[in-house]
Amino acid sequence: MKPEEAIEELNHELLILECLIEEVNSFICDCDVDDDEYDDEKEQCEISLTRYKKEKEVIEMAISALKEIQQYREIGTVEECREAVEKQKPKAPKDSLKIKPVIDENGAYVDADVTVYLLCPNCGEMVGIDENVDKFCHECGQAIDENLEGREDGA
Repeated sequence: MKPEEAIEELNHELLILECLIEEVNSFICDCDVDDDEYDDEKEQCEISLTRYKKEKEVIEMAISALKEIQQYREIGTVEECREAVEKQKPKAPKDSLKIKPVIDENGAYVDADVTVYLLCPNCGEMVGIDENVDKFCHECGQAIDENLEGREDGA
């Protein structure tokens, strides 16, 4: 059963209880005459009325709880919330080196251009080049620690 269906059923039960409460209240009011002949029935009705009112309160609380659960489900599961909190904690990017040899006009190796690509530690998407790093990964939203000083290569 889905929460919406449960709420619908509980609302139906609530209507029935409200009718019973109204009927019992009406009977008790009718018994308030000085006639002692209805004292036992009146006492039983008062006991029933107390029970119906408690049942009504329980059903209203259950409906409220189900509606609250529906709101939380719209936000996301507990696991999704934990994952989102973890992504907000900055993590150091991973290094990926790209070495491009520099060749002179005679075809001789002269030097190499080294570029450090900074990758998201969570999904591997590029988050920076050399010393320039984004605050967040554009792919998964992971917060990136921008403090690159004191990092070891391959962190």
